Amino acid sequence: MIAVAIVLSIIFVFLSAKFPRCVVYTGIIFTFVLYLTLIVLGIIIGVWALVIVVALVALINACVLWCWRDKLKVGIALLGASGEFMI
Repeated sequence: MIAVAIVLSIIFVFLSAKFPRCVVYTGIIFTFVLYLTLIVLGIIIGVWALVIVVALVALINACVLWCWRDKLKVGIALLGASGEFMI
């Protein structure tokens, strides 16, 4: 397992250096797909507290991303620069 973690970390560093925008937006999209999956699962099994809490967290996350979208561009540039530095 440690070897897998090391390999994935090296892959992440290379992707961060070459494609920082894709890494960030893929992470954001994956997070919201995960939220949507948990909401659908909560509806299917009838756990409404899960649906409400996850929907609330997703809305807060979307609001933060919307309000700080300019800072997201700076973060993408910093991720690319740090990835280049680590290579």
